[in-house]
Amino acid sequence: MDNRASGVCATCGRPIALSETLYDANARTVCPACFVPGVSTVSRPRTPAMTVLIVGLVAAALPFGMSAVDSSYETANGVVVARHYRDWIAIGGGGVALACGFVAIVMLLRARSLGYLAGAAAIVVLGGFQLARGLGVFWTPDVSTSTAPSLAFPDPPPAPDPAQCADRSACAAIAASRLAENDLDGALVARGRGCAFGDAKACDDAGDTYFRAKQLDKALPLLAKGCELGNHDSCNTAGVMYLNGEGVAKDLEHGRALFAKACEARELLGCKNLAVVYHAGLGVPANDKQALAYARRACGDGHVDATSNSDIAFACDLAGVMLLDDKIVNRDLPAAVALFDQACTRDPSFCYNLGVVTAAGNGVAKDPKRARELYGKACDAGNADACNNLGDMANRGIGGAKDVARAKQLFDKACTAGSELGCKNKQRVK
Repeated sequence: MDNRASGVCATCGRPIALSETLYDANARTVCPACFVPGVSTVSRPRTPAMTVLIVGLVAAALPFGMSAVDSSYETANGVVVARHYRDWIAIGGGGVALACGFVAIVMLLRARSLGYLAGAAAIVVLGGFQLARGLGVFWTPDVSTSTAPSLAFPDPPPAPDPAQCADRSACAAIAASRLAENDLDGALVARGRGCAFGDAKACDDAGDTYFRAKQLDKALPLLAKGCELGNHDSCNTAGVMYLNGEGVAKDLEHGRALFAKACEARELLGCKNLAVVYHAGLGVPANDKQALAYARRACGDGHVDATSNSDIAFACDLAGVMLLDDKIVNRDLPAAVALFDQACTRDPSFCYNLGVVTAAGNGVAKDPKRARELYGKACDAGNADACNNLGDMANRGIGGAKDVARAKQLFDKACTAGSELGCKNKQRVK
């Protein structure tokens, strides 16, 4: 028997010995396993390479009919400055198609079956296109769609006194007089009419009244109009409604855009809310560096009323904590201490972290007595962790006299307020 190879099988691609050489109906060299007398190899059985090509073609075509898109973008003065786009079906389909295309090319070259190489190359190209499309290479945000959904605003409501409330100034005067008379409903009507006349402050006052009363369907049109007219308190409150889906379908992108508009106008609550959005990754990839920048801006000088002190204290405290994290920025202890001090000044419940760095002497002179005072202020304001730390200092006599009875009271208070460590210490100290 002559075992010298005479070529390869045109059907399966394996080498054929001279003694095994056969020819099919198309006069092609085939091995005995693939030989079918009188049957053309044009209709030969499907090869493994063809199966791989079919899988790749299906994977590449699937994203044209299905999608799973996650997209967001940030604008500044109408210009897109950051964007994020992922179509996970296009990424998956494109990746599978690329892999199948390359595998098929290798199989075809090994089998010296060059007829399907062009098809395999086409699947590689199509897979690459789908992968790039899924990663947002071809995506351009349509800034024009970032505006809020159209909100119907009613005609000016009947005035309390049509003869007097004929313009925004008259409506403002009537609203003030109604408030002086404790006629809240009359003031609300006058403010609503003033808003219709273009009084941004009246829009915000009326919208905020409805918002606090949980009449959200009435609040949002007023707040949207107030924001449009330049009242950035309105922008921030409307942003909260969009972010939480209160009175409107949840729209994280539009909520973030409204916070940005407020923050650019130095409305500090807008900056604080942007810090939360980026820190938590609400509708955008989490970005602690951006969160830190917005938190520090919120903690700076700008428009904020006394009722918002707790929110701004939160921003100061968040910025201080982030400045202690080497994974975000180079650690800056003095700056962190200054931010903790601002947080404590605005809201005593946020004196906790200032107490922590003071007790340890991080970025500030170590002062256990002062730390004990700070923990006391925070504990009295309801901070459970501060109550636990104060209890520990009292139990060990740090920064003042040892007082086990007082420590037990503080651990109990911390436990009741939700401190797990406080509960453990409560059981430990008998």
